[in-house]
Amino acid sequence: NHQINLEGYYLSDDEFETNKWMFPDIVIGPNEYLLVFASSKNKEYHTNFKLNSQGETVTLSDSSGNIISKITYAK
Repeated sequence: NHQINLEGYYLSDDEFETNKWMFPDIVIGPNEYLLVFASSKNKEYHTNFKLNSQGETVTLSDSSGNIISKITYAK
């Protein structure tokens, strides 16, 4: 069980532009989570994009832009 600093990781709603929103300097530990709002407010814990109510794919990428996790949701 390790802590991880999320700074340099990215969330995106575009698989071709994986670095849309970068996590701030935040450390989470084992069995912890961080709630991020896809609100397009572009401030701490609020992404610079909104999610489509019809469904789309959300990606988590590393600092090199490599997708390390993704989830697709539908209406």
